[in-house]
Amino acid sequence: MALNNIARATQPIDFDGIGHNKTQATDIDAIMEYHDVLYILYEVKYKDKEMTYGQRLCYERLVKDLAVCGKPVIAMVCEHCASDTHDKIMLASCNVREFYSSNIMMWVKPQKPINVKALSNSFITKHGEGKDWRDYCG
Repeated sequence: MALNNIARATQPIDFDGIGHNKTQATDIDAIMEYHDVLYILYEVKYKDKEMTYGQRLCYERLVKDLAVCGKPVIAMVCEHCASDTHDKIMLASCNVREFYSSNIMMWVKPQKPINVKALSNSFITKHGEGKDWRDYCG
């Protein structure tokens, strides 16, 4: 599914005034909830731009917290090389730089190049295809 409103998606959201002490708000670039069975989180970065410490910690905690529900979760950090900020970034074709999943609970770099679509499909096939949320309940 594409964005409902591309013009709105390009509107900057200013997080000033939302933090508390040293804690600040962050964004999640995309999230997929698959048939009430699993979650996939996506963080998209330009080339080798790193996540901030707080953003990294937020993704780790989200994966851990969502996993408490008993559902598989993966967070992917992927990269694009579109230097023109007006160019559309196709999430499916971005390269996965690293991921953090509920079955490993640590950041892992893929052993070979893989794009977002391939890793997402692999995760869904392994943890979600033909499964129902009731399959995870005792």
